[in-house]
Amino acid sequence: MRAVLALAVGAALRRRLQGVVTATVVLLTSATTVLALALLLASAGPFERAFERQNGAHATAALDPARATSGDLTATGSASPVSAAAGPYPTAEITLEAGGTPLPPVMAAGRGQANPGVDDLAVVDGTWLTGPGQIVLSPGLLSGPTPPVVGDTVTVDLPGNPTLTVVGFANSITRSAGAWVWPTEEFLADGIDAATGGTTDGGTTENGPDDGTGSGSETVAVSYQMLYRFAAFDGEPFGGDADEAGVEAALADTVASLPDDALSGSSTHLAAQRSANAAIGTLVPFVVAFAALGLAMSVLVVANVVAGAVVAGRRATGIQRALGFSPAQVVAAVVVRMLLVAVPACLAGVGLGVAAAVPLLTATASAYAVPGSADLPVLAPAATLVAVPLAVAAAALVPAIRAGRLSPVRALTVGRAPAPGRRSRPRRAVASLPLPRPVALGLTSMFARPTRSATTLVALVFGATTAVLAIGLASSLSAFVAASDRIASSPVSVTLESFGGPAGPGGSGEPEGPPPGAETGAGSGTEVDVDGIIATILDEPGTAAAVGTSDVPGVTLVGSGEPLGIRVYHGDATWTGYPILSGRWYDDGEAVASSRMLRLTGTDVGDTVTLTGPSGTARVRIVGEAFANDTGGGATLLMSAAGVAPLAGDLEPRSVEVGLDPGTEPRAYVEGLATALSDTSARPAATADEQENSTVAIMTGLIALLATALCVGAALGVLNTVVLTTREQVQEIGVLKAIGMTPRQVRTMVVVSTVLVGLAAGLVAVPAGTALHSVVLPAMGAAAQSGLPASVLDVFRPAELAALGASGVVLAVLGALLPAGWAARTRPATALRTE
Repeated sequence: MRAVLALAVGAALRRRLQGVVTATVVLLTSATTVLALALLLASAGPFERAFERQNGAHATAALDPARATSGDLTATGSASPVSAAAGPYPTAEITLEAGGTPLPPVMAAGRGQANPGVDDLAVVDGTWLTGPGQIVLSPGLLSGPTPPVVGDTVTVDLPGNPTLTVVGFANSITRSAGAWVWPTEEFLADGIDAATGGTTDGGTTENGPDDGTGSGSETVAVSYQMLYRFAAFDGEPFGGDADEAGVEAALADTVASLPDDALSGSSTHLAAQRSANAAIGTLVPFVVAFAALGLAMSVLVVANVVAGAVVAGRRATGIQRALGFSPAQVVAAVVVRMLLVAVPACLAGVGLGVAAAVPLLTATASAYAVPGSADLPVLAPAATLVAVPLAVAAAALVPAIRAGRLSPVRALTVGRAPAPGRRSRPRRAVASLPLPRPVALGLTSMFARPTRSATTLVALVFGATTAVLAIGLASSLSAFVAASDRIASSPVSVTLESFGGPAGPGGSGEPEGPPPGAETGAGSGTEVDVDGIIATILDEPGTAAAVGTSDVPGVTLVGSGEPLGIRVYHGDATWTGYPILSGRWYDDGEAVASSRMLRLTGTDVGDTVTLTGPSGTARVRIVGEAFANDTGGGATLLMSAAGVAPLAGDLEPRSVEVGLDPGTEPRAYVEGLATALSDTSARPAATADEQENSTVAIMTGLIALLATALCVGAALGVLNTVVLTTREQVQEIGVLKAIGMTPRQVRTMVVVSTVLVGLAAGLVAVPAGTALHSVVLPAMGAAAQSGLPASVLDVFRPAELAALGASGVVLAVLGALLPAGWAARTRPATALRTE
């Protein structure tokens, strides 16, 4: 064994270039593999483990206290589908202020226990409630410039401005609520009284509903919440028969004993899982694709390196066999030599991959809001440390066996010259073509070692496929941003500054609109001549269309903890650039939903949902699905001003979206419009100047980084092949230079030797890359809970595909430049003495 190790170490030290190529490819592959495995594990595991640990609810049901008593709801916990239940808990949508700063609207639930056996809450800071006057908040409210901390006092935006002390922060894995208070908290009790017209002990209903709206003039609208676990899904909550239809059917059986329309809304654990996994799941498909390409290319490059080393060291192998080394020892020496290079490179690559993965995994902390969810899965580096060296050893084994079987006599007599015979026929055919002699000689060299050329071809195919995929994904992400921001349809926005806040199709990370309960319009004391401003905009040369818009925050879908935002249009908005993926545009009393809203809430086009807003509740029918990602990134509905009136009252526009005539330059138009509106409070701006998408920027940068790494690996594979081939032909090069071939002609000959291989790789890579793009991109959209319009999916144009076909040639030429320069500088006398 000592002799084998000494032989392997000596070979590794002598073949430094091959060692550098192998180490670089293995390092890049290991880093990519760690990143892919970490993202894959992070996107598939934390929610499921937390759901089991916290006894998550399979269904969260919102029920109308005017139609069912708390006793009736408690009785549903004994229904046949139910294995465990918790509730009823009174819930209300409230707005809190901390230190004078409004917090995002949250659903507050009245719960006396943190761990009732269903939907157990993970208290991540502070303690649980001990009585009235206290509140526990979700960690999601910790964002902002001055987030509340334990011990702070928050004010509820209700008549009397009741105050509550923050005693802790807790998380519901299914997001059943965003805040928890004591069940007897006064504003909840008042809401129940307003809904029922009077209660007895336990909150049971004595009278019917007061007006059918579930809200009184001085109280907050309150619903009852029930949390159910179903026996059918206890074993496999995320597999087997667990689907939305199954959970909804079990819930329907559970509440069948209640009066009609008692169930006003519901959400499932599967919808919560999709919402949580969407944060990091979009990164997984393309990173896994790049990792698979990198690992396959790494195996090919290593196999090529070892095969070339076996051929180049044939004479040395013959000497070793003649000195007494057995075939097994020769095989072991070749494999150990590659592992001596690969294992340290793999360790370095794992470290690099971990460093790159940790920042990305921090996204899971906010996605899952459970302790430890951002930790790097240990399995990712551990599996990489085992898998990559094994792949290298497997790649080295076949050529190593060839070396072990080599006859000592043949190795010492033939040396490293290619075997004559049928393989010389293609060379003669190419040499007979009417081409300049350096070009013809370069083209024939690829036929000297067809197996080596084929391996290089496949490695180049992987590299060129990576380039095609990367360019396609980058183009799709750019189209995604354009479709999200709707710049082409609404390139200019006008903010009505008296209302404050950002405006425009995508210029805000939070929904805009007046605070819940705030007065707007003529009686609000804010005098804005909206009609006059819109008339001025329509009179401006270059204006094609204009429509007022406002957003309504604090809207909830009854039965779902997912926050909703409504984009309201005060006029015809069919031109505003939302791609309709299914269904149609809305009429009054209807809504168009974003893909994300439908997926996260488990609703479909054609469903009628119950919404609760600042001014009341309304039942709204969803008539279409749109690609609408520009209103804060949450679940979004698009509605008319008349349709949203029951939820938010009479709204005034807070901004105006402007469409331009073809050929109108937005910035020049904005300058002219600013002059026309100089006497008003309106502020026009080009939408394109205000758009940013940090997530897309991160994804684009990651794609570029991974693609560059894999393309470098492919180029290094070509470099190794050309170096081996050039060294084998060094005497031939010496003869050619001795009879008059110039250094430039030698360089051309060596570079041209890779062109045919690169061209073939490009021709294969274009369809392979486009096919991979058509698989990866929809997977990214599904992970993000969003449908994708055609403009995002179809980004390849014929001219671009033709240019991408040259990517294989570019990679091949880049890999050949260094050895071509070495061959051009070689002196004839030195080359002729080389053996």
